Amino acid sequence: MKKYVTLLLLITGMVMQAQGIQGVVVDKETNAPLEFVSVILEGGQLTASTNEKGEFYLNVSDVIGKQLIFSNVHYEELRYKVNDTKPFTVGLEAISFQMEEMVLYDRPIRDVFDEVIKNSEKSFKTNIQLSTFYKENYKSNTWKSFYADGLVDFYIKNKTSKIDIVVNESRSVDTGMVDEQAKSLSTVNMNMEDAIENALQFKFLKKLIKNKDQEFYITMQQSANGEILHTLYIEPVENSKAENLIEGKVVFNEEKKLILDIDLQFAEKYKGNNKMMNVIVAKIKINDFKRKARYAYVNGVYYITYFEYAYDISATSKMAKLDDRFTGNAQMYVFSFTPVSVFPPKNKLIKETALYKLGKNYTTEFWKKPNVQHLTDYK
Repeated sequence: MKKYVTLLLLITGMVMQAQGIQGVVVDKETNAPLEFVSVILEGGQLTASTNEKGEFYLNVSDVIGKQLIFSNVHYEELRYKVNDTKPFTVGLEAISFQMEEMVLYDRPIRDVFDEVIKNSEKSFKTNIQLSTFYKENYKSNTWKSFYADGLVDFYIKNKTSKIDIVVNESRSVDTGMVDEQAKSLSTVNMNMEDAIENALQFKFLKKLIKNKDQEFYITMQQSANGEILHTLYIEPVENSKAENLIEGKVVFNEEKKLILDIDLQFAEKYKGNNKMMNVIVAKIKINDFKRKARYAYVNGVYYITYFEYAYDISATSKMAKLDDRFTGNAQMYVFSFTPVSVFPPKNKLIKETALYKLGKNYTTEFWKKPNVQHLTDYK
């Protein structure tokens, strides 16, 4: 009997491993692994994003004979027909763009890009369940680190601008930071609600485009096959004394008016402008900040596949006897876009917006699934 049980377990394990498709995406010319490539299953509901090793995994069993679509703003789109479930490697060909040219408009650039923001937000499908793997990482100079990760669903409704959040499973790992007030201060700038509002509603970009201490210009590049990309460059107004000034770029498709890539951070030259400000029972200063996001437009459907934000803050509090520096990083990997007609009841929606506050909230070892990144992957 014991032998039969062992055999059954082996067969079950083989079946479980067979479910899904995995592979590696590399640069066709250099063979270097490519990060942030969107992998979309034909039909458009299942997605993945490659990690820093170029690896991806799609949790799907019925994949034979279907196509995977590989999309990245800097590479030619590739369609790959799946003939078996063996791991495979694909090479993407970099798009050869001509020299960047400045684009001049007959109206303010802020108005031009405001239109792109609004259309991008409007282009996301509604009545959709967005299934993701979400993780948080917090570190301190004097305390040790604490982490959290989980399987999180975001529900986008067509009759309201509010996005509901359901945490299916989650866990937190505390390696020594036991002071709850220090935890609250270290997470003051990060929460899941903020992440999804910026990923799908471009909350930060809407505010940034109105900032008079920031200036903008747009360039255009065209490839040999006629593909055109526009890039909005953002930088501080010269000699501005304002705080929290941003530099970076946003790549977009002007014809479709869709954002494809966001890469923003504090302007290095102006970080000295940032001052201490009062928050709760402490004072904090934001030393550094970044936001990244990746989107894809495939077969007439607009997707988000990855979102990240991070910060570096200094915090002092006499009451908490605290004088420390914290770094935080949150990442969201999108697994699927599933149409829904029934939404979860209110008692299923989360009230806490920081994932770590939920503590142990799992029934399976979800972090061992191949389509999530382990806590040890934090940088």
